[in-house]
Amino acid sequence: MKSAFAFSFEFKNRMFIPFVSSSSATKLSRRKGGGGRGGGGLGGSSGGKARKSGKASQSPSIQVGGGSTAKLYGSEGGNSFSYPNTWPNPYLIGRPTGGGSRQDIYGSRRYGSGYPGSSRARGVTGRGLPFCFWPIVWISAIIYLEAPEFGLPGRLDRPGGSLTSAAFKSNSTGTTYRLGADNETVQALSGEVTSKCSNLISDFNIAPIGNTSDSSWAQPEQAVQYYRGSSIVLTLDGYNNSAVFGSEDTPDTGLPDGIDTELLNCLNHTIGDAAPLVNSGRSLAPGLALCLVCLGFVWFSFLVL
Repeated sequence: MKSAFAFSFEFKNRMFIPFVSSSSATKLSRRKGGGGRGGGGLGGSSGGKARKSGKASQSPSIQVGGGSTAKLYGSEGGNSFSYPNTWPNPYLIGRPTGGGSRQDIYGSRRYGSGYPGSSRARGVTGRGLPFCFWPIVWISAIIYLEAPEFGLPGRLDRPGGSLTSAAFKSNSTGTTYRLGADNETVQALSGEVTSKCSNLISDFNIAPIGNTSDSSWAQPEQAVQYYRGSSIVLTLDGYNNSAVFGSEDTPDTGLPDGIDTELLNCLNHTIGDAAPLVNSGRSLAPGLALCLVCLGFVWFSFLVL
């Protein structure tokens, strides 16, 4: 049964190509002819085809603040800037923000991937926000998976709202994939996925991500791909990537046999192509407002209350 949050948008796009891999910090590979999307990684054969291509005629937008928005199929991560010393959240003062682009959106299976121009293997603590959106947070005893400056999943002043997940079940193998991100990103991408991948899905639902480690939505070792500065993650039920618990040079565990790779292809390429990004072409001042004004007001109100 679909959640009450389920969107009924009509969208059009392409899809991406997944594979089974055991190499360290691998990325889902770019489809032949895909042109600049998905980054490097292992090759793979083409999966299922998208039913339609092209951008949505009426893409929903995420109000980020200052009259600016992040939209599906946007090309930029916002103008580059740093949080000022007067910023009410001390954890973010001096934090470089913005400057990412659509071509940088793909990460790997490692938490902390999806940061443009970064060679750091994993972790997000103290890092910039190239797409303005905050990274996913995991409730874990593993130190590098912690991100105290971004609070718990239910934190309401997160850009796009508290963390939310959408589960998509394959109609051929029963494989379940879960998309995790801020609420508005999940809502928007769910509309895209249920439009373009509907012939591959038997059921889907959306639910908030809990603030405890026993939350049933997913675990970090189930991640198969991070996107947009690790602010979006795609997970696979039943997958156990032991590299999450090992040293940084531990190879990733290959994906299990018998999963629905066609649905994985469709999900991965749809997320990579459509994930909301900030509109381009704005000056520095509106860019600051874009990521800061609304968040600052909410954060200040949160402290006062």
